[in-house]
Amino acid sequence: MTPSAQPDHWKTEIARIVHWKQIAAQHDKKQALPWHLPEVGAPKDAVARAESELSAPFSDEYRSFLSLANGWKGFYVLIDLFGTDDFLSGRADEVTQRPEIESYLSKNGLTRKHVIPIGASSLEIDAFLLVSPASAIFPGAILWWAGEEIDCYSSFREFLGAMVNYNALIAQKMVQRAESKGDIP
Repeated sequence: MTPSAQPDHWKTEIARIVHWKQIAAQHDKKQALPWHLPEVGAPKDAVARAESELSAPFSDEYRSFLSLANGWKGFYVLIDLFGTDDFLSGRADEVTQRPEIESYLSKNGLTRKHVIPIGASSLEIDAFLLVSPASAIFPGAILWWAGEEIDCYSSFREFLGAMVNYNALIAQKMVQRAESKGDIP
């Protein structure tokens, strides 16, 4: 895929997640989960300021994604996908300061300077960690950590595809639950 084609890919994946979230929201009669849309894309200078604050570059894929979706509350259940404001405010840095994440990174030969938290929950322990493209270990990978490594995606593209599927599963379960109770909208 050429770099110029990436925005179209991100738009498609964003639309797929929004589609599944809308289906889930229609069937969430108790409004148990947040159903937010992504934030409007970040200007290049905001992305550059966030990278400067972190003293680490984002992967090209994540940088391109931020230009279309500058963060997303409730991206996956209660896990937010960070936008530039989360990096500038220090919210992202707080994630890597968690002792359990520092321990996880150390066990895997990584340090805080090699990892950029790109998502986390304020209520749960889940975190999405982007390994710096400059790292000798897992460059450009996304690690999903929740007390232990849940998954490791080789790229942001692979990660986003998996999140489409996870959001689809939630929506399908909510539809099945509504059908079993006769609560079809």
